[in-house]
Amino acid sequence: MMDEPLAFAHLLEGCLSRNGRSPLWLAAQLDLNPETVVGWLDGRLYPDDHETIVQIFEVFDITDKSEQDKLLRAAEGDSPAKSAPIPQTKFYGPVQGPVHTGAGDININVNPLSLAALHEWLTAVFHWSDAPEHMRSSWAGMVIWSLTAVTNHLTPQRWLVFLIAIALWLATAWLVTPVLQWPLPDPQTRLWAVVQYAAASLLVPLLIGSVSTADNQPHFPLRTGKDRRLLWFLKTTGALVGFNTFNTLLLGVSLVYYYVTLSTPPASAWWLLLLIPLLFAYVAARRIPADRFKMFNGDLRAHEADRLFFAVFLFFGPFLAAFIYFFYSFLADRITGVILLLALIGIALWEGRRRAPSA
Repeated sequence: MMDEPLAFAHLLEGCLSRNGRSPLWLAAQLDLNPETVVGWLDGRLYPDDHETIVQIFEVFDITDKSEQDKLLRAAEGDSPAKSAPIPQTKFYGPVQGPVHTGAGDININVNPLSLAALHEWLTAVFHWSDAPEHMRSSWAGMVIWSLTAVTNHLTPQRWLVFLIAIALWLATAWLVTPVLQWPLPDPQTRLWAVVQYAAASLLVPLLIGSVSTADNQPHFPLRTGKDRRLLWFLKTTGALVGFNTFNTLLLGVSLVYYYVTLSTPPASAWWLLLLIPLLFAYVAARRIPADRFKMFNGDLRAHEADRLFFAVFLFFGPFLAAFIYFFYSFLADRITGVILLLALIGIALWEGRRRAPSA
């Protein structure tokens, strides 16, 4: 019994390494304190209930019976729980993700627009889970570690990706910043600002969806051109939702700032803030295909709502640009502008409450 935690730690470390995941990622998937997973890996702790072990099977898609038995024996030893049956499906092992019944909204385990998804992505980029203890003792140490981790893992291909990301950021800032700098009294300036905004809302997400790689993409069955087009569709849908959602929030921030101060922050501030919609567009483009793959148990398919989201967010940017241009006099006036913003916020809150499940 004394060797069980160490045996389990070795097996769990192998699962993480094989899937290219970190302990923080596993803790987020299991909804546990990261210190618990760290305790598993250093042999101080091991799962004390059968359900947690089954969750580990689901997270790593472990369907091989012998591998399941090894983990069960290592984690549970001689406890009665190890004899409990492990749920199986016909092809893919334990059912993962939500089951859609045809009514109501679908809840996905990992929201691609959530802070948890952002934290997971940053952890993977900067290898925070590998940082030694003395680096974790302060934020300054983690900054140094992050910079070192990035430079140590830069290859010519990653340098190219980095340069493309910088170019995309500069292009986005050039296209979107003018419409954020209120007021826009000159009609010609206003026209070009909304045209550039509409172009960015279309071109930037399409480009991100085309060049990004989805999480777990090597596991996707991309045998035909139709499969590859579906993958592009899902990535682009995520990019459209992420980019235009946060782009619209920045526009709201610019209006509120204008109503309060009758001015606008410097262009450099907007350039930095525009990293937010770019980041969430990339996160959503990576996560949506992976979540759909998990939702349909190893079959890459689009949910019926994806087509609606694609259409809505594809035309949302141009529609908003036209609204700004033709209703500029209402938006530029403090009183009518505030009333309009409050009305839109009220509609959004009412819609969210209406969709929320009743207690």
